[in-house]
Amino acid sequence: FTNVLALSLQMYGCRVIQKAIEVVDLDQKIKMVIELNGHVMRCVRDQNGNHVVQKCIECVPEENIEFIISTFFGQVVTLSTHPYGCRVIQRVLEHCHNPDTQSKVMEEIM
Repeated sequence: FTNVLALSLQMYGCRVIQKAIEVVDLDQKIKMVIELNGHVMRCVRDQNGNHVVQKCIECVPEENIEFIISTFFGQVVTLSTHPYGCRVIQRVLEHCHNPDTQSKVMEEIM
């Protein structure tokens, strides 16, 4: 995989990446998600990319997307008031069941 980021930022490409994240096996999901490392906030703030980040949070086990989740720490309030970021924080609260993740996010919100 080398086109995950580029496709994630495109109107139609992001739909293909989302569907792939839903259907491929875990090893392939992990390889795809790693392509976003270093570009998480860019994707979150993008009208197309945010959907891909949401899908990663929904479909990939939390231990395999630590780099995504940790990107949000210290920025939860800013993201919560962003048109796309708020959706991503919602997905974290819905799908990340690690007590540390939940408490860090909730602490920032409170």
